[in-house]
Amino acid sequence: MSDLKKYINKRKAVDAAFAHNYDKGYGEFKISEMLKRARIDAYTRRFSHKTQY
Repeated sequence: MSDLKKYINKRKAVDAAFAHNYDKGYGEFKISEMLKRARIDAYTRRFSHKTQY
């Protein structure tokens, strides 16, 4: 386990508000990243099939 994961787990055990806010915030971050990747993929697919003259 990385040092960051150890710290987060330790902090979650001590601070309930941190645990709640961390999980909620991380979930929102993951969703926003998935949407961003979907937009980039859609854009890439749209312009990758240009006709060449």
